[in-house]
Amino acid sequence: MINIEGLNKAEVLRDLYNASKVQGLGFMSATGRPMTTEEAATILTQTTDFDYLYGKVMKINLASDIEFEEWLYDRDNGPGAAKNVIGWLRQKTEADRAYKHVQSQGVYVEPATGPIPNPHRNRMAASGCEASYLDD
Repeated sequence: MINIEGLNKAEVLRDLYNASKVQGLGFMSATGRPMTTEEAATILTQTTDFDYLYGKVMKINLASDIEFEEWLYDRDNGPGAAKNVIGWLRQKTEADRAYKHVQSQGVYVEPATGPIPNPHRNRMAASGCEASYLDD
């Protein structure tokens, strides 16, 4: 069982769908585009039990807000596929929550761009150390 407690169920469905593959005759109903969170939320108002969805093999039931059985999803999408998707979603969700918390405190956080700066670079250069490997 994969724990999804605390996650947005529409995001769970979206990410599991986007990570799954078209299988068998599913190519006949495949959309060829990723699912959005809004689409997933609409679908979840109609059903929570998925065999195939737009041609992609799912084999999951999202009726519970706590967990779902992943073994059939993994059987068709690869070992550990569901765990990897939910792990990534959980990390993203926690990062988003932390970012929103920092913003709610009135702190502006500049998005990171480029390589992560090395805090020891200037000290090493001043001491005459060769630091060219830091430019990689």
